[in-house]
Amino acid sequence: MMEAEVRRVARPPKRNGAKAAAFRHFLTSTYGEAALATGSGVLDIAGGQASLSWELLNYHAVPVTVVDPRPCTRARRFERRFEYHSRQRASARL
Repeated sequence: MMEAEVRRVARPPKRNGAKAAAFRHFLTSTYGEAALATGSGVLDIAGGQASLSWELLNYHAVPVTVVDPRPCTRARRFERRFEYHSRQRASARL
């Protein structure tokens, strides 16, 4: 009896580009911006590149403190994204 050949197909990589936005939406819809902003705001432990913290602060004005031993290296990318979204919001108001 011959053993059947097992063909393994590589699974496409999972896209996690919007996971901070998805989690931000979950937090704000579950707890509300007012509850998140009470006291000192949100404490982001192991914040990594600070994507979630940046979005909470800039999109919802929720104060955030990030605790991570590594420095944030994506600050300029976040600044460009914020400028883009600010222009989009301003043009939508016209």
